[in-house]
Amino acid sequence: MTTKFARKFAIEKLQQVPVWWEELLIRLKPSGEELGDTGLRLAVRDGYLNFYHQGQAIAKVGFTQNNLLRSEQHVKYVFESATSQKYTKLVGDSNCITNPDNNKEFAQYLGSETLDLWIARSKKHKGEEKTFVEQVVAANENIIDMEMGLPGSGFRIDLVTIEEDQGQAKIVLWEAKLTSDTRCRSSIDQPEVINQVSKYRAFLTEEKNQLEVINAYITACKVQTHICQLAGKQVSKTIEAVAKGTLQLGLDTEPRLLFLHNPKNTQKDSWLPHQQKLIDNQIKLQVMTADSHRTLLSAAELEQYQANQHLNNTQIQTSITILRGADTIGGSCIKINHGNDAIVLDYGAPIMDNAGASIDPEYIAEASISNGILLDIQQQDLNPPLAYILSHAHPDHYGLLDTLPNDAKIYLSNGSYSMMHIGNVFYPQALRFNQLERCSQYSPGKPFQIGPFKITAYMMDHSAFGACGLLVEVNNKQIFYSGDFRGHGRKAKVNDYLYANVNQPDVMLLEGTTLDDRHSQQFPTESSVEEEFVRLLSQEKRPAFVSASGSNIDRLVSLYNATKRTGKKLVIDLYQLYLLDALKKHAPGLPPHKDDHLKVIFPYSQRQAIEQQFGTDFLKYSNRHINLDKLTGSDYVFRISTSQMPKFIDHFIKQDIQPQLIYSMWLGYKEKQPSFNLMEAKYQLKWQYAHTSGHAYTTHLKAFADSIDAKCLVPVHTLHPEKFVEYFNNVKVLSNNQKLNI
Repeated sequence: MTTKFARKFAIEKLQQVPVWWEELLIRLKPSGEELGDTGLRLAVRDGYLNFYHQGQAIAKVGFTQNNLLRSEQHVKYVFESATSQKYTKLVGDSNCITNPDNNKEFAQYLGSETLDLWIARSKKHKGEEKTFVEQVVAANENIIDMEMGLPGSGFRIDLVTIEEDQGQAKIVLWEAKLTSDTRCRSSIDQPEVINQVSKYRAFLTEEKNQLEVINAYITACKVQTHICQLAGKQVSKTIEAVAKGTLQLGLDTEPRLLFLHNPKNTQKDSWLPHQQKLIDNQIKLQVMTADSHRTLLSAAELEQYQANQHLNNTQIQTSITILRGADTIGGSCIKINHGNDAIVLDYGAPIMDNAGASIDPEYIAEASISNGILLDIQQQDLNPPLAYILSHAHPDHYGLLDTLPNDAKIYLSNGSYSMMHIGNVFYPQALRFNQLERCSQYSPGKPFQIGPFKITAYMMDHSAFGACGLLVEVNNKQIFYSGDFRGHGRKAKVNDYLYANVNQPDVMLLEGTTLDDRHSQQFPTESSVEEEFVRLLSQEKRPAFVSASGSNIDRLVSLYNATKRTGKKLVIDLYQLYLLDALKKHAPGLPPHKDDHLKVIFPYSQRQAIEQQFGTDFLKYSNRHINLDKLTGSDYVFRISTSQMPKFIDHFIKQDIQPQLIYSMWLGYKEKQPSFNLMEAKYQLKWQYAHTSGHAYTTHLKAFADSIDAKCLVPVHTLHPEKFVEYFNNVKVLSNNQKLNI
C-alpha cells in the first residue's frame, strides 16, 4: 500500500521551549538568506521538522507520546567514534544523551557550543553537490522543501520551490546534479537520470498524488511561516500568501533538472552532447557554472534558456583539417574541430613523399617536429585533442601514436587491438605499439561519444583485419572517413551495411591509393588470387614458397583454401598461428580447424618471444609442428618469412625437387627489397605473381562514392588528389593544413 504524501507538524503543541529548541530557532535561516557557518534550514516533514546544515540533518524535531518536544540527531554527530546509523534523543528539558550503541556512554547538551560541535562534525560529510544545493537555497527565497522523498520510490528530490507567475503559484520540483555524474551521461544509451525523471513525472501526473502534494505544501507553507515567526524571521511573500490562502497553489507536473558544470579538467570534458540528449528527451534543465548566479529560472525563462543553449551550440564552428595525407599515401592524420574541442583520426608514420619516393626509415626512427615527421598536434589549438581514433592497424595509420603523451586518449577497434596485441609479442621493439594496453576499444556498429563527437565505426573490407571507416557526428553534421578499404576482398559484403546506414554525409574523406599506375589489376579480386594459387599449386611434386604479409588474413585464408583444394599442407610460423587464434573470437570461421592440413614451424626468435610472454605456451601446437626432419614428400606450401625459406628450399633441391616461388604482395615492395632478386639469382627461379590490392580500384571507388553520395568529397591517402575531379562529383581538393569549415 502506497504511503500518503503529507507535510504537517502540530504547532499547537509547542507549549514548552527547551533550551535546545530555542537555539535551533536562533540559527534558523529561511531560504533566500545566507546560511553562514552555523545556520540551519527548515524542512517540514510528515509529523516532524528537519533542521539541515548544508544538506546534513542536524535535528529531527517532533513530539513524544506524552507531547514532549523531542529532537533526534545522528549518533555520529554526538559521539564522534560511532559507526552505526542510529539516532540519539533529546527529550524536553533533559540535557542528557545516551549512546544507542552503548547504554553506558553519555553526552551532555551544554548549549550552543554543543550544537556548534554537531554542525562542525556534519561538515565532514558534505559533498560538492550538497554545497551547490545550499548555494541555490541561499539565492532563492521561495524554496519550501529539501530532500523531498517520493512515497514508496526510494527517490529524494533535492529542492521544492513555489513559483509565482501572474497571480498564480505552482509547486516546482528540482533535482540537482553535477554534470560529472555518470547517471547524467551516456555515450550510447539514454542517461540513467532520464528514467529517474520519468518516475518523478509518473508520480506527479497521478491525480491522487497531485492533490496530496498540493495540500501537503499548503500546510508546509503554514508551518514554515509560523516557525519563522517564532524565530523572529520572515518567510517570502509568496510562501506567506500561500499560507494565508490569498494565493492559489497548483503543481507543475514536469520535474526540472539543475546542473552544476564544474569540470575538473576542461580540456578533457564536454558536457554539451549529454545536455542536448536530455533536452531531446523533453527534459527541462538549467545549467549553472562555478562563477554563475544561483537564481532558479521560471518556466518561461527556462524555455528561453534552453532555446539559447541550442542556438549557441549550432553556432559553434565545425571544421576538418588534413594534417598529412592530402597528397601522399601513408602518414595519415586528420583533425576534426568543433569549437574548442577536437578529435584526430589516425596518426600514422609517413612512408613516402608526395612524389611517391620512399622516406628513409632511419629518418622516421628519429622523428621530430623539426624534421617534419612528427606533427605539432597537441599544441595547435587552445586545448589538445580529446582523443585519437585509429581506423586500422597499419603503421602508416598508427605509427606515431606512441609519441603522444601518456594522458592522450586513444581508441581502436577490438579487431585492431587483437592484431596489435599479438604484434607486440613478436615484433621487434621498434615496431611495437607500447601504448596499446591503455587504449580504449570500440566495436563496429556501436556508437560511442567523445566530448561533442558521436562516432560510429563501420567494418571495412581491407587487408588489415579490424579496419573500420569512421562516421563522426557533431552538431547535426556528419563526416565520414573511409580509412583504407576495398570492395573486392572477402568482406566486400560489409559495404551493403555501410550503404544502409551512411548516406549523404556533409563530408566524406575518401582514400584514393590506386589512382595511379603503380597498382596492378591483373588479379581484380581476392577470389581470383585464390584461383591463381590453385592453378600454381596443382603442379605435382613442386613445393611452393609464398611471400605474403603475415598479417594479411584474407591472403592467409586464400592460401589455406587453395592448399586444401589441391591436397597440399600449408606451413606457417608461430606468429601467424597465434594471430589466427587471437582473431577467432571476432571471426570464428578462421583457420586453423581440427585435424586440418595446417602445419607450423617454430623459429627460434619467435619461440623466445613467446617464452618471454607466455612461457612454453607454444608447445600446445606440438601436434602441428614441422621441421626438416619431419618433412615427408613434397606436397608443402610454405607461407613463412624469406629468411626462413632457404633451408627448406635447399632440402628439396638436394632431392632434385624443383620448388616454385610465389610473390603475393604489392610489387613496389619487391622492387625495394634486394632479397627477392638475390633468391631468384641463387636458385635460378622466378617469382610468380598472384596479388590483389588491399585498396579499392577505381571502379569500386566510383560505386562507393555514388552509394554514399556525400555533399562534399575530399581526397586523402593518394598521390593524385587532382584525379578525383575526373571520377567523382562534389570534390573539394584540400592541401595539408588547409581548414575546411562545414
